[in-house]
Amino acid sequence: MEIARQLCLIDWYFVSSITRYEFTYYGPSVKRHQHTPNILAVTKRFYYVAKWVSTEIILLRSAKERAKMITHFLEIAHHLHKFHNYAGLSGIILGLHFSPTSRLQKSFSLLSKKTQRLYSSLTSLTEIDFRRFNVEYRKLPKNTPRVPHVTPFLAFRMKTQDSLHTFMTKERRRAREGEQNREGDRERDGEEESEGEWEERGGRERAG
Repeated sequence: MEIARQLCLIDWYFVSSITRYEFTYYGPSVKRHQHTPNILAVTKRFYYVAKWVSTEIILLRSAKERAKMITHFLEIAHHLHKFHNYAGLSGIILGLHFSPTSRLQKSFSLLSKKTQRLYSSLTSLTEIDFRRFNVEYRKLPKNTPRVPHVTPFLAFRMKTQDSLHTFMTKERRRAREGEQNREGDRERDGEEESEGEWEERGGRERAG
């Protein structure tokens, strides 16, 4: 439990440093080192925890020792969930899902049924789904201390920006095509008027 508490303090330090300005200007075309340094630090911290978990498990030689270490990290993740530290929780679960770790089928098969159920429930919770995290947040009492996991929000924002960019691109293309069609109509109308004037002039000359 003490490890989980210390992780909460560290994760809160990183997450609380993020400003509204960074969330506003975060995007694929933004110079992240310049405009969103704290979001970048939180992201690095997230992957650092995941790599730490994966490395600690892989360094052990026997499947029994690895199963014991996996159980240890799942207990930490369980306490992080109780403390509402979604950042640290997601980092640990991601580390267990890294390819070098997840392929240790023999080690995972040695986990108790209770631990396997815990692993399954925490995995379903930490899937990158913005709506799922929103439901979890709404269940918490007001003013409950928590450390949010910002990655789902950033993924949702990036997806929204991509959709908006696609929509605006289509609208600009449609506007250009409409303008080109209108110019073509004006040119055709001008040609028809010129032909009409030429025929009218020719008729007057023949009459004269």
